[in-house]
Amino acid sequence: GFHYWYCPRPLALTESFFGEAKKVANQERSVFLKIDPAEESAMEVVHAAGNMVRLAHAVQPRQSIVLDLIGRSGDELLAAMHEKTRYNIRLAERRGVSITNQESRIKEEDFETFWNLMQETAVRDGFRTHPREYYAKMLAVRSDRFSNELFFAEYGGEVVAAALVNFYRPLSGAASATYLHGASSRAHRGVMAPHLLQWRIIQEAKKRGCAVYDFWGIDE
Repeated sequence: GFHYWYCPRPLALTESFFGEAKKVANQERSVFLKIDPAEESAMEVVHAAGNMVRLAHAVQPRQSIVLDLIGRSGDELLAAMHEKTRYNIRLAERRGVSITNQESRIKEEDFETFWNLMQETAVRDGFRTHPREYYAKMLAVRSDRFSNELFFAEYGGEVVAAALVNFYRPLSGAASATYLHGASSRAHRGVMAPHLLQWRIIQEAKKRGCAVYDFWGIDE
């Protein structure tokens, strides 16, 4: 009958943050709060707030690649990419790969497509997925300041790649887009659909006024 809270990469670790978290946690019978701070210095605030702290295994990668979108046109962003990346983007366009965005409430068949691709990718690349319900809840919960959305790359009427992306606009500061999860099919790998998929997401992030596109990173 108990559960715990999880907060990946909190932006503002303050005493008031922990105070409010404890209030709601007591109401919901939560036994602990797990955090993955983006910077080691954040732990000083955690200790200073008088919290009982236990070191745990990190869920999120400790490093990331963040693309600056401010003041750079689409052409400038393309020019900064590796020439092979630009070639693959153009190749996917020539082959007729199309990108769709499930911005509104996700249809059940779209979620099933994403889930099936995730499972295929996990088996092929040797990693573990979260439970099915984890992704379903991510896509179901949203507000006027954030949303988790699915993007699909289609070729010949078949979805061959997918991405789950977070768009977030904080109360203060710049908006951001974060690439959280991705999957692809072994079929039609030669059309380079994932490259065009990423580029269209970056373009959408710029369109929405995001300052950065976070590729979410990977451990060494």
